[in-house]
Amino acid sequence: MNNHILSIIISLSKIRQYVVNSLISPIPSHTIRLVLYRLIGGMRIGKDSSISLYCTFLEPWNIRIGNNVAINQSVFIDARGGVDIGSNVNIGRSVYIYTGSHEYNKPGFDYLLKRVNVCDDAWIASNSVILPGVIIGKGSVTAAGSVVTKSTEPHTVVGGNPAKKIKDRIIELDYKTRYFEFLY
Repeated sequence: MNNHILSIIISLSKIRQYVVNSLISPIPSHTIRLVLYRLIGGMRIGKDSSISLYCTFLEPWNIRIGNNVAINQSVFIDARGGVDIGSNVNIGRSVYIYTGSHEYNKPGFDYLLKRVNVCDDAWIASNSVILPGVIIGKGSVTAAGSVVTKSTEPHTVVGGNPAKKIKDRIIELDYKTRYFEFLY
């Protein structure tokens, strides 16, 4: 592929990303936002999931979201390396999920991408940061303000910087995360 065609493709992707983050994100209707995220952003979003106002997505077409997921306001998801979010997941306000980083100990400061997976029934509380390659275990809880540098075990509560196990969570979870508040 020649450089001119590649440049056009990159420009179109940047325009698409701009539309998602600047024009769709502030629309005050969950229904309209979800339709446009699917159509224009290429996001795969399951049944009864919601994405609140003012979220930002890098390469939203690399995001898969299960059923009954609630993504709260001002969440940032860098999906350049891919992000999979299971079902019945709650992502709190102002959470940052990163899939891109650099090899700081390599002479070329090499760029790397690593997929992030958030398994079913997980809760990532507000102001947490999830780093590239992390798997948030099934049913696990990430305490508010945590920096998750390593994958979490299923049904555990982690917190801190870097996040460490605090305690276990019950295994018999039976809830559906749904949140469709008007103007949220």
